[in-house]
Amino acid sequence: MREKGGGWIVNLTSAGAISTMGRRSTLGRKGSTMEVYGTTKAALNRITSGLAGDLYGTGIRVNAVGRGWLS
Repeated sequence: MREKGGGWIVNLTSAGAISTMGRRSTLGRKGSTMEVYGTTKAALNRITSGLAGDLYGTGIRVNAVGRGWLS
């Protein structure tokens, strides 16, 4: 992408990255892997943000998209 002068990196995220702050109604069923899923999506969001900053001005754009995403 650097050689070509630009491009896009698009990561797929979800609202699962948003902390539920312990509300029982949103914790999910016992034994589910929702905590692992949410943790990896939150990490992906941080990586996306960091890469976007690192690559700013190079013509390489970095974004995360997800259905119904609220930031």
